[in-house]
Amino acid sequence: MSISDELMWKYYELLTDEDVDSIKKDVASSKLHPKKAKSNLAKIIISQYYDLAQAEKEEEDFERVFKQKELPKDIPWFEVGTDEKTLPRIMLDSGMAASASAAKRLIEQGGVTIDGKKVSDPNIKPKEGVIKVGRKFIKLLLKKK
Repeated sequence: MSISDELMWKYYELLTDEDVDSIKKDVASSKLHPKKAKSNLAKIIISQYYDLAQAEKEEEDFERVFKQKELPKDIPWFEVGTDEKTLPRIMLDSGMAASASAAKRLIEQGGVTIDGKKVSDPNIKPKEGVIKVGRKFIKLLLKKK
């Protein structure tokens, strides 16, 4: 959903066999909402690599997480020692940030939540819970010694 409407048409042209002019007309006449056109594009592309059932599941997951603000069903676990790592290090090691400094910036700018609450201190050592950075989620699990 993050691609522009203009880029969406390029994706349709390059990645599908759909009648792009017809879809453009439907969007222009308000017969088809641009969001639905993007959703349809995503389903077509996912169906090419998986199947329609998987594409529909991904659409449901997207709607639940980003429209209804619920958690995804399949959040990966990330395990750390009980007192080993600060939040930026966890974000780096789990692939949620490209560098420790990028992780710190994300935290300080309010782009990170733990169990739905914004985190602003990059020096915290989080407890178990769901960490969300942008569109990425992990369930933090602390190893017992």
